[in-house]
Amino acid sequence: MKALASILLAALATHAAASSLEIIIEPVFQGEPLRLDSLRYQNAAGETLSVTRLSYLLSGFAVERDDGKWLELPATVAWMDSASPRNSVRLENLPEKNYRSIRFHIGPDAVTNAADVARFPAGHPLNPSLNGLHWSWQGGFIFMAVEGLFRNGTSEPRGYAHPLARDPNRTRISLNTPLDLTHDAAVIVHSDLANLLNAPRPLSFEKRRHRHPLARGRSHRRRPRRQSSRLLPRPPLRLLRSDR
Repeated sequence: MKALASILLAALATHAAASSLEIIIEPVFQGEPLRLDSLRYQNAAGETLSVTRLSYLLSGFAVERDDGKWLELPATVAWMDSASPRNSVRLENLPEKNYRSIRFHIGPDAVTNAADVARFPAGHPLNPSLNGLHWSWQGGFIFMAVEGLFRNGTSEPRGYAHPLARDPNRTRISLNTPLDLTHDAAVIVHSDLANLLNAPRPLSFEKRRHRHPLARGRSHRRRPRRQSSRLLPRPPLRLLRSDR
């Protein structure tokens, strides 16, 4: 009986020694909260644009301890979608320690990217029926989808789609910040879409329409070109600490 009580007490102590970290990612445009379906933003090419969809997958979460060792959380994946809105993920059962950075990736790893999507049940972040981020005709996930309307001057608005996909374009994000996880905590991250679209060089949707027939809505039997990671660099993130 005493042995059983000791085991129960040990289990309770182990449970109590775990904390959670909520990561909240808030999209902004030039530092201001992003407003969907609003033809009010301007890119470096001088085009006026709106964002009707901002949806992406996150995986490969890890936190770095003060001693430099990383705690990997391979089972944690998240689907973020500005329209839903889904803008947070919770890292559970973290040992109560001090940490100094967070790491995650935009897009799943190569094994998951090639997996049979039927394995993901309804409600799972990687279920294509839920997130709408899977190439059904060629396989593989769309890591990030940015869609909307744009126009030059007073011309009629036209649609654009700016996807990030394929294993070489999986992007690692590292955020250095002191984290006290001796209790549950949260961090708020601002992701600026203006910097995403304007760096490392100005992105013109009009020029892309001329280069890619698919962008103009024409039927085309050839597969679209592989999206270059230089066209969609890692999004600049500004982390605001907000422990609870």
